Amino acid sequence: TGGHGYLTAANLSNIYGNAVAAYTYEGENTVLLLQIGRALVKAWASFVEKKPLSASYSYFATSMQLKEFPKWDNSWQCIIKALQYTAAQKTRIAFENLANRMASGQSQGVAANNTGIELVRAAELHGRQFVCQTFLEQITGAKAQKRSAALNKVLENVLELFLVQTVLNNLNDILRFINLSDADLRSLQKRLEVSLEKFRPNAVAICDGFEFHDRVLNSVLGSYDGNVYPRLFDSAKRSTMNQKPVQKSFETYLKPLMKANL
Repeated sequence: TGGHGYLTAANLSNIYGNAVAAYTYEGENTVLLLQIGRALVKAWASFVEKKPLSASYSYFATSMQLKEFPKWDNSWQCIIKALQYTAAQKTRIAFENLANRMASGQSQGVAANNTGIELVRAAELHGRQFVCQTFLEQITGAKAQKRSAALNKVLENVLELFLVQTVLNNLNDILRFINLSDADLRSLQKRLEVSLEKFRPNAVAICDGFEFHDRVLNSVLGSYDGNVYPRLFDSAKRSTMNQKPVQKSFETYLKPLMKANL
């Protein structure tokens, strides 16, 4: 924005404040992640006992059937499977460590608290794989037939960007369980750069797709007609300091200084 974002008329401070508040409406994120972690542990216990699993945890079975993760092939499905495999392994480790702590004499509450870091990470990965899997199904599934080819192309690039960035952001856990070569990592980085390049021409239109009304944004920078600079100028003219073409301070201080023989 070239500094314009600091203007009150840009309203970015209020927009940011509202967005940040929405992130924690249901409580601090760690609390929610621990709740998901506990649900994962219960689901893993059911998996170990060979009880039926809900659809949300069905990837436990498919992932743990593998002795090791198959060769990386760079496909979207491969990325999803990698995230699911990693999430399942992290859940397994959290479950085992929780059980070991309880076996050593810790109460369930104390053991769960001491396993909190692992539960949070397992929950984060579980959420990532779910979002990625759902996103893939929505973009490439039956609904794709009802969209135009041009729109599908844009959405597929958004999917590519999201999947690749998710993998790169979680490499510390993925590399613990899956062998990726230097060439694989270079390929992922290149894919990220290419998808960002393709995303750039459509970025504004994609943001507009969220349909936040001008009235809601209340910003001179974010307006449907795109007339940013006329709106900036109109906003400046409405300032109490700009009610006259020339400020009194100019006549009092600047003009005499400019005419003085210094």
